[in-house]
Amino acid sequence: MPVLLGLITCLLFTAWGIAAVASKRLRAHGLHVLVWRWLTGEAHHGKPQTNRGWRRPATRALTPTGHARHWYWLPRSQHALYRSGLTAVTVLLGAGLLSQRSRTLAYLTITGCAAAAYGAWRAVTAARLRHHRRNYVKPLHARLTHLVPVPLPARPESWLEVPPDRSYAALTMPRGMPLPSPAEQTAIEAAAAATLGMRNARPTWRKAGPQMQLRLVAPVPPPRWVGLDHLEWDGRAAPGVPPDVIRQAILTAEVHEFVLGVGEDGHVVKISLTHDSPHIIVSVDSGGGKSVLVRCLLPQMLLRGGIAAVLDSKLVSHPSLRGLPNVAYCDDIPKIHDFLVWLDGELNRRARFVRDHTDVYGRLTGSPGPPLLVVLEEQNLTMNRLRSYWDELRAADKTLPPDQRQNLPAVSPAIRGFENASYAGRELQIILAFVAQRFTAEAAGGGAKGAAVRLNAGTRLLGGYDAATWDMLVGRHVPMPPPSRHPGRMQLYVKGRNDPVEVQVAFFTHQQARQLAETGDQRVPAPLRRFTVFGTVPQVPPPAAVGGATGGDGVTAPAPAIPPPPGPPVRNVMTIRQAADAGLLPASWTRPGGAFRTAKHRAAKRGVPVPRVVAMKGSEALYDAVELADFLEQISQAH
Repeated sequence: MPVLLGLITCLLFTAWGIAAVASKRLRAHGLHVLVWRWLTGEAHHGKPQTNRGWRRPATRALTPTGHARHWYWLPRSQHALYRSGLTAVTVLLGAGLLSQRSRTLAYLTITGCAAAAYGAWRAVTAARLRHHRRNYVKPLHARLTHLVPVPLPARPESWLEVPPDRSYAALTMPRGMPLPSPAEQTAIEAAAAATLGMRNARPTWRKAGPQMQLRLVAPVPPPRWVGLDHLEWDGRAAPGVPPDVIRQAILTAEVHEFVLGVGEDGHVVKISLTHDSPHIIVSVDSGGGKSVLVRCLLPQMLLRGGIAAVLDSKLVSHPSLRGLPNVAYCDDIPKIHDFLVWLDGELNRRARFVRDHTDVYGRLTGSPGPPLLVVLEEQNLTMNRLRSYWDELRAADKTLPPDQRQNLPAVSPAIRGFENASYAGRELQIILAFVAQRFTAEAAGGGAKGAAVRLNAGTRLLGGYDAATWDMLVGRHVPMPPPSRHPGRMQLYVKGRNDPVEVQVAFFTHQQARQLAETGDQRVPAPLRRFTVFGTVPQVPPPAAVGGATGGDGVTAPAPAIPPPPGPPVRNVMTIRQAADAGLLPASWTRPGGAFRTAKHRAAKRGVPVPRVVAMKGSEALYDAVELADFLEQISQAH
C-alpha cells in the first residue's frame, strides 16, 4: 500500500507540473499559435533552433549552446509531417476508443504485436551491429564532419554505407556540396580508409548528378593458405587466380627473383636480389612460419642453378634439405664455425676472380661461382653459441705452453666472415638470409657492427611483431599494420618503398621442397662436401698416386688436383626415436612409439598418406625422413 500511494503521488505531482507549464504557455502565446507551431515543426517559443528551411536540412545550430535536438536538423517539412501524423493518429485513436472501443482495442493489440516484433528485430540487429557501428560507422561520421558539410547530430547511416565486413564503403555527399579540390579529396579518402582500417583501398568518385559519392573498395585479403598447386580463401576469393599460381610464377620468374607467396587481390609477391636487396631479414616469432619461408626460398635458388648452405644450430629445421649434393647442411656449432671461416676465404677468392677477369669497360669474363644462398637459422641462438665456442677455444689455447699457443684473436673469425659476407656479398653473388625471432643488433654480430650488418639487408619480412620490433626494422615513419597471428602471414618491407606488402607465404611440403631442390645441377665446392652427405666422404688420393707427366729431367710433375666425387646417393632415413630426439614429434606425445602407431592407423583410415617403412635397424623401423617430416608436421598442426 505505501508503494502504491507513493506512485499515485508522483503521478499527481507530474500531472500538476505539466498542467502548470501548459497553462503558462497558453497565457503567453495562445492556443492557436502553439498548435500552429507544433504542426509546422517549430519550437513552442518560436525561435529557430537551426538554420534549416522547409526542404533544406540544417547545417549549424542557432542556440546559445551550439546544440539542438536531432529533429531540428531535419527539413522543416519532414519534421512537420512527423508531428502532424502523430497528432492525427492520437486524435483518431481517442475517437475510436469513444465510439468503437472493441474494434479500436483489437486494432491496437494487432498493431502493438507487430510493433513489438519489429522492435525486437531492430533490437537484435542493432545489438549485432553495435560493435561495428560504435567502432567504425560513428567514428567515421565524427571524423569527416569537418571535411564534409554534414552536421554532427545527423544519423551516420543517412549518408554512410559500411557493411560489417568493411569490404567497401559508400559516402554520399549532401546536396549542393561544392566540388572538393584534389587535396580535399585525398584528405577525405585517407581519413575514411584509416578509420575503417581499409589498407590500400581503391577510391572512386562519382561526381555526376545532384549528389556526389565516394566509394572505397577494400582489396581482397591474401588467401588463408597457399600451396604449390592449391589455394584456400577465407570468404572472398580474388577473381581469375588459378590454384597453381605459385608453380606458374616460379617457372616464369627471372633468375634473380624469389617467389614468396600471394598477397592482396591474388597478386603474386616476389622479391628481387638485383633490384631490391641481396640479403634478407626474416624476423618472425615462434611458430609464425620461419622454416616454411626458408623451404619456399631455398629450393628456388637450387632450381635456378645455385647452391646453398643451411646453418642450423637447432639441428631439426629442414630434414628435407639434408643429403643434397647442392646443399651444405651445418647442424652444429663447430661446423657452422668452419663454414663461416671458409666463407670469408671464398669472398676473397671470388673478389680476386672478378678483379682478374674484368676489363676496363667493366665486362666480366667467366663466373666466380654459382650463386650461394646462406640461411642463418635462429640468429639469436647461433651468435650466442658461436661466441661461447670461440671463448672456449681461446681459453683452451691459453692453457697451452707459450711456444704452442696460436694466440687466437679476441673476435671469432667466423663472426668476422659473417660480417664481411654481409658487406661484399652483392657483387660476389653471395646472399644471406638472416632468420631470427627478433633480429636485434646483438643477433647480427653485436654492437655498432651488428647494426651496420642489419642495414645491409634491405628486404625484410616480419611476422608476429610488436611496435618496438617494427620501429627497429622498418622505422617509425612507416605506419605499422596490425600484426596477424595467422601462420605464414607476413609483412614484406623493402627499403626505399613507403608501404609494406602483406603476403601469405607459400607452403611447400618437405617432399615438394626436396623435389625442387633435386632438379638443380650444381654441386657445393669440395671443402663443403663433408657437410653435404652423411657418412665418410671419399678421400682424394695424393698426386703421386694418381700419376703425372714426366719431364725431360726425369722429375714427375704433380698432376692437377681431381675434385672428390660426390659419392653415392644418400638415403635420408630416421627412426621414431631419432625423430623424438630431434624434436619433430608433438609435445603432447608422452609415449612416442604408441602415439605414432595410433596416429598412423587413424590417418590410414582417413586415406591420408602415411610414411612407409624403408628398412629396419634392429627392432626399430626406419622411415624416409622427408615423408616422416611431412606426416609429423600435419600431426603437429592437428594437435
